Amino acid sequence: MNEIIKYLQSSIDEKAEVKKWNAKEHLNLQLAGSYEYYIVSVLMETFLLIKPLEEFTISKTKIHINRITEKTGYEVAILLQSPTVYKVKKMLQERIAFVTLDKQMYLPFMALHIKQNRMNDAIITEREKFTAATQLVFLYILYSEKTEFGTDELAKSLNVSSMTILRAMEELKHLNIIKQGIAGKTGRKKLYAPIEKKNYYRIGKEYLVNPVNTSFYVDDIPDGITIYKAGETALSEQTMLAEPANEVFATYEKRTSFVNHIVTKAQALAEGLPEIQIMQYDIGRLTKNQYVDSVSLLMSITRKDDRTEIAIDELMERAEWYEE
Repeated sequence: MNEIIKYLQSSIDEKAEVKKWNAKEHLNLQLAGSYEYYIVSVLMETFLLIKPLEEFTISKTKIHINRITEKTGYEVAILLQSPTVYKVKKMLQERIAFVTLDKQMYLPFMALHIKQNRMNDAIITEREKFTAATQLVFLYILYSEKTEFGTDELAKSLNVSSMTILRAMEELKHLNIIKQGIAGKTGRKKLYAPIEKKNYYRIGKEYLVNPVNTSFYVDDIPDGITIYKAGETALSEQTMLAEPANEVFATYEKRTSFVNHIVTKAQALAEGLPEIQIMQYDIGRLTKNQYVDSVSLLMSITRKDDRTEIAIDELMERAEWYEE
């Protein structure tokens, strides 16, 4: 596992962590006994990495992954030790997440595909959407009144590593919505400036993702948990939309912080209990009030109808940079 940790830390996130995970506490004996389990934290996201203990078929593994995700709420990637070209191709076709020991990584739930280029030893990244970390940086710059940003400043403000900021900036530069300059006495300090905000948002919005990692209902919110009003609760309090039957709150805390209070959806609907959304990035870095920031809120509301569409437009049109 040390090789995987080094690969993750050197290629995408110097703060990446990989730890053993006790599957027996969460899964049945068949699933728990078929793989070694590791919990991976990288680029502000957390997922399970499973290592097969015996030869496996793609169809069976896909069923297992779906069951593991259903039981745990975690996305799952499989560790491939010596995969054939056919197996890798098939897993890409089936959109099954995997990490290989020869330094290829396909994580569709993070819109991330990294592989080693054998010709020049360069890392090639193919991305359809922002990672959580890049979206956090994108939104922080969008909301800021500043016109220039330094790497260290962003890392401190967002509580992420400098490598995370540098990778995010490479993505934003690739979209031509960030321009890079230099400053300082030695000319080595990098400064980043966004293009005009309307165009910045217009281009970047195509890469935005739903920031909600998972959601559930609780009978109580533990003391000390930082939460923000989210979903239709946040939307209704800022527009003319009627309040939802169940309040919605968002947090960057772990699901385990609520483990003793989680209830079924049926009980929550019957008793009017709140819904908790676990976010992929620290929304507290983006908001100055009790609500989830506007763009994260927009992306998190997946069940849209005429009522919510009108309310969303009412909220978003207050921003000078917004366009549908």
